[in-house]
Amino acid sequence: DDEDEDEDSEESAAEEEDEEDAEAPRTDDGATLVVRTLNSGIERRFESAVEYAFAADGSALFYTASGQDGASDGVFRVDQGGASVTVSMGEGRYVQLAVSDDGAAAFLTDRDD
Repeated sequence: DDEDEDEDSEESAAEEEDEEDAEAPRTDDGATLVVRTLNSGIERRFESAVEYAFAADGSALFYTASGQDGASDGVFRVDQGGASVTVSMGEGRYVQLAVSDDGAAAFLTDRDD
């Protein structure tokens, strides 16, 4: 009987953990990334930034973003003129951002598409 009770309590604990994981809030929310041009003092702010990297020649900034609701998740490129281009966007995790010397970006994501 004790063995049956132990198995039942283990199953209940596992089910509770699964429910908690499904309802757990996202913990990878980004922060505000502030980029300041030193010559002019102009600041640009990028919300929900998680990782960032500059191209070696300084021609572009790449950053990953992650927001609480997933709507701002993605990888973005910002050129010297301030124009922003979406590299990839959609709810998911974008990690291990790397930028090559010629300005190409690579990253990992858990998105299926």
